[in-house]
Amino acid sequence: MFTEEEVTRVVKELPNDKAPGPDGLTGLFYKSAWEVIKPDIMNALHAFWSLDHRNFHAVNEAFMVLLKKKDHSTEICDYRPISLMHSFGKLITKCLANRLATVLGDLVRNNQSATAYGLWAEMEELDDYASVYGKHKDSPQRQARPEVPSESDLLSIKGALSIFGLASGLFSNLDKSMATPIHCSEEDMDRVQRILACKIVSFPCRYLGVPLSVHRLKRADEQALIDKVAARIPAWKGNLLNVAGRTELVKSTLSAIPVHTSIALCLSTWAIEMIDKLRRGFIWAGTDTVAGGKCKVAWLKVCRPKVLGGLGVTDLRKAGVALRVRWVWKDRLSGRAPASGEHAVLALFQAATLHRLGNGRSTLFWMDRWLNGSSLEREAPTAFAAVGRRRRRATVAKALPGNAWVRHIRGPASMQMLLDISRICDLLEEVQLSLEPDTFCWTPSPDQRYSSASAYGAMFFGSSTVFGAKFIWKTPAPPRVRFFYWLAMHNRCWTGDRRFRHGLQDSNLCIFCDQEPETLDHIILGCCFSREVWLICLSRVHINLDGYGGARAMEWWIGNRKLVPKFFRRGFDSFVLLIGWSLWKERNHRTFQAGATSPPRLAMLIKEEAERWCAAGNAHLSRLLARASA
Repeated sequence: MFTEEEVTRVVKELPNDKAPGPDGLTGLFYKSAWEVIKPDIMNALHAFWSLDHRNFHAVNEAFMVLLKKKDHSTEICDYRPISLMHSFGKLITKCLANRLATVLGDLVRNNQSATAYGLWAEMEELDDYASVYGKHKDSPQRQARPEVPSESDLLSIKGALSIFGLASGLFSNLDKSMATPIHCSEEDMDRVQRILACKIVSFPCRYLGVPLSVHRLKRADEQALIDKVAARIPAWKGNLLNVAGRTELVKSTLSAIPVHTSIALCLSTWAIEMIDKLRRGFIWAGTDTVAGGKCKVAWLKVCRPKVLGGLGVTDLRKAGVALRVRWVWKDRLSGRAPASGEHAVLALFQAATLHRLGNGRSTLFWMDRWLNGSSLEREAPTAFAAVGRRRRRATVAKALPGNAWVRHIRGPASMQMLLDISRICDLLEEVQLSLEPDTFCWTPSPDQRYSSASAYGAMFFGSSTVFGAKFIWKTPAPPRVRFFYWLAMHNRCWTGDRRFRHGLQDSNLCIFCDQEPETLDHIILGCCFSREVWLICLSRVHINLDGYGGARAMEWWIGNRKLVPKFFRRGFDSFVLLIGWSLWKERNHRTFQAGATSPPRLAMLIKEEAERWCAAGNAHLSRLLARASA
């Protein structure tokens, strides 16, 4: 039987924001309502343990509920269906897994230790790297014509696989194995097939799901990845999710599919554009295609980090470069020259690493940053341009003794060349090698070790932040409200003034006051109607602020939040977003439905909505509203 203590422990370990579907019950729900739902959960677990399967079909069932989108709902489109999917099956598996973990050491023998978590992770990673990229440049296998395995080599491979099977119980099925020839003759392939008895498959082929080829991949080879992304676009969910929900689904699912392939291969521009087309269509329209007019913000801005004014959607080009830097990092960490020849990858590695000179055997003389945080490539660009491609990979230990680096420079001696050589001599004057090995660190990461996240962030170094972007995404508010303020920050909402400039309406006057152009700053803050709503709402929480008229909404918010006591500041941020969002909805209500709400009535609706936010868990806003009753 499952005990109440172990089930409670499993519930506490559930992630707060994870759910089996877009509308599923999250881990936070189970934790918050555990004392209420605990008897029902325990009864269901006991029924499962006692093999009582009479209601077991309910595990795959869910409740469908219709939520009203507006007060007066008359048509089916006025409701939003949600499916309250539960996580009962996950609770069962977690309980069983926790019990199995205590006896797993007695079930797995020592020669089957590959099943232990993390034990062989690094070895498998290096094996995958060698399989995808081939041997290192300094090894005999990277000659002009690779050495073909002899008969004794093939027999040794077959014997090693047999010994491994006898020791671990994991035998290789050679009938399902494949050999791919590289510069092999028919005689070589006959020998491989005769000894190993495996299939012969030519390039292009797939290894661990990655398409491999000795030539540039064709579009047909990359089409499978694009189809895989397109297959994960749920058309029916797109119509039920708002744009903020679709954005999160793109970030968590569609953007994650190409990661595995991008680690090993540089996707073509065509493949990235096709995947971006699918992601862009789902975000803005909920389908796999979208017209340009529906894209409210340029895609390059969408793919920027949130602090830089974007939505945090992965830029596949930059992410691919950041992921493939790992191979250069591992090569240099092992004291080898990098096997990758991708210019963007090498450039990112050089810019993000800082070398500390020791014996100079693993530091590149011309390209690495080992001279006071700079490289000779940067300090003497003319001299570096005259160095041959092979000489550029010379180490400090080989180039420094006897000024051997001078012989690396080829070409006519111009005045700038002589100045660069003089500059190099000055920089090398006090350089001394030691017996200690060279070390290098990854500067974008606090622990000075490579990570794909820090490498991706380094791709945006030098970009300027957008005013207010950080505060929008840190404010406790529903995603659709923060998404609206993100559009407002970029001035991409279809106000009357913008529609007038595009010739979509005859007048640009404000729908509230009919006196000034209807800009977004005017709707949220500058209009007399809006100012009255702000005064009523803020006076209830005992906040008195000035400067409504003529100020930009974002600047007014960021400037005045500093005047609010720190204890109530985040609640004030939520309240500001709620009031601005409510004013925008009132503007749409008047524009498209010819309705009208008075400022006191709108302030009362804002108060009711704020109470719903507090009931949903916004503790910061609850502190602020508590001042109204104080």
